[in-house]
Amino acid sequence: MRWRAPQPIDQRIDELTADARHRVRAGEVEAAWERLGDAHVLSQPWARSHLRVHGSMLGVGWRTRDAGEIAGQLFRLLVAVPGSLTGRYPAGNSGRSDVSAFAPVPVREDLADVLANADAEPAAEVLEPSEVRSLYDRLAPVYDLLSSPYGWFGSKGLAEQAIEELRLQPGDTVVDLGTGTGRNLPKLAAAVGQAGTVVGVDLSPGMLERARRRVSAVGSNNVELIEADMAAFDLPSGTDAVVSSYAMEMLPDYDEVIARLAEQLPPGGRIAVNGLRDPERWPEWVVRVGSALSRPFGVSEAYRSLRPWEAIDAHAIDVVYEEAWAGAVYLAAGSAPGQRSGEDVE
Repeated sequence: MRWRAPQPIDQRIDELTADARHRVRAGEVEAAWERLGDAHVLSQPWARSHLRVHGSMLGVGWRTRDAGEIAGQLFRLLVAVPGSLTGRYPAGNSGRSDVSAFAPVPVREDLADVLANADAEPAAEVLEPSEVRSLYDRLAPVYDLLSSPYGWFGSKGLAEQAIEELRLQPGDTVVDLGTGTGRNLPKLAAAVGQAGTVVGVDLSPGMLERARRRVSAVGSNNVELIEADMAAFDLPSGTDAVVSSYAMEMLPDYDEVIARLAEQLPPGGRIAVNGLRDPERWPEWVVRVGSALSRPFGVSEAYRSLRPWEAIDAHAIDVVYEEAWAGAVYLAAGSAPGQRSGEDVE
């Protein structure tokens, strides 16, 4: 999913809109519209850039007191983002109010060449740990609010089922990897009781501070919070179970991580992972919209190929797998096998 135009195109759009503003101030209104028309054609495949150009057009309409243009641009501001996200935009259209908002136009050759070169942009990459920490530190104050819509469509139910699949007993030790703001922690603390221990692990100090507040608010005093990269975290001695919600699918080396966790758990110890996955049964345009909604959380196209549930199936036994959202959200849980690699079978 492409949200913002690649840097060379974004820079060209900036140049065109800046020139348009200069020409409006100089009284060259038609020349300004020509520049904005070119900027519009370049921006259409990218939702943020597309929206920004229509904002510039609205500004020119307002400055020139053109009521028709103002009305037309207000409408186009509403449809620009959905059009870009679904790929259903009228390519080559100038974006002006005197042209149908749904009529494609042949793209001028020079602009077509610029757009063709956009396909050469580097593929989206997964975030480095330092980037993840920085992103989630910024998101921490609003994370629960931003992520709440996911709970309306079944993701909350699967997260709760993931905890149930751990089969926790009073006195157990359980680790929550990628604990975030600590949504799992109160339920985990209640499941293991005062004699048990809950360890929440997260890379972001900002998210851990939110988790600390949540734990304090409910009076759970059997929870320990650790700032660490879950990709390299070793389970404390005596850990009985481990859970990870909406975090494991952000790790490129998820298979290695899950294999190590299964090795470190005692035979029969449970591991449960749930989160978002590429919904193979969805229309592609719907997937694009969903990807855009997940982009604030650092999710890019690069994550669509990551499949942690397959690692659970490969490295655990007694596996349970569930889906929600027609395959967009998953739960995979299993038990650590009784036989460890390197042990002799008699």
